[in-house]
Amino acid sequence: METGERRQRQDVVHQAGLRRGAADGHGKLGGAAEFSVGDGFRNRLIATLDAAMVPKDARLAHLSALTGRVPQTSRRWIDPIKPGLPDLESFALLCQGLKVDANWFLGLTPDRTVSNLLAIEECPEMRTVDGPTAAIWIAPIVQDLSGAATGCSPMKMPGDDMEPIIHDGDMLVVDFGTREIVGNGIYVVECDGRVMVRNVESRIGEGLVLSCANQKYQPSLVKNSAAAERLGLKVLGKARACIRILKFCRMN
Repeated sequence: METGERRQRQDVVHQAGLRRGAADGHGKLGGAAEFSVGDGFRNRLIATLDAAMVPKDARLAHLSALTGRVPQTSRRWIDPIKPGLPDLESFALLCQGLKVDANWFLGLTPDRTVSNLLAIEECPEMRTVDGPTAAIWIAPIVQDLSGAATGCSPMKMPGDDMEPIIHDGDMLVVDFGTREIVGNGIYVVECDGRVMVRNVESRIGEGLVLSCANQKYQPSLVKNSAAAERLGLKVLGKARACIRILKFCRMN
């Protein structure tokens, strides 16, 4: 009798443990908790894009530009029905490009941003041996750039289309609020679902010429709005500046 009562108590404890595990996402029934992580990430990602004034129909292009992933992949992260989580590299690029704390994206902290300078001050072991940290001396440069890039967002150059003017991986400063051609210049456009950077020139009597600085790619002529619609051509933004770090070989 005593053995039966002990077994019954163990069963009750076991069932209670399963219920707690399902509730906090650590039990075998934690699939709903995993799904809620995707929901939370999606909502925070969309909120961050809205705060950066990225238009709704430019979200995919912006995410693809930040991570280098195709729009089909980026679409999963903001899917309204069944959102998915990005791979680790894409997640890191999103945190860096959007200047958002990784823990906040995952719902682990209420603080959206993190101060790298503060983290360095609190962790002396992160200092360089022979001088100030990069974060400290780069800060004034970033401050100057922020004034020149008001209303713009960063975007990594995808590919060698604009070499030698803009190299693959260079950081573009893009005004994503410009959604139509406003004078000749370098624009970020979407064509047939692909995000690209092109030099756009309006020619009277001909139409729009979309060209690459790289001579191995041929220019394209878009004669009118009907042709643009057939190509699925959309203006996502206008490039205002380009940032490149030239690395020199050290001989010693």
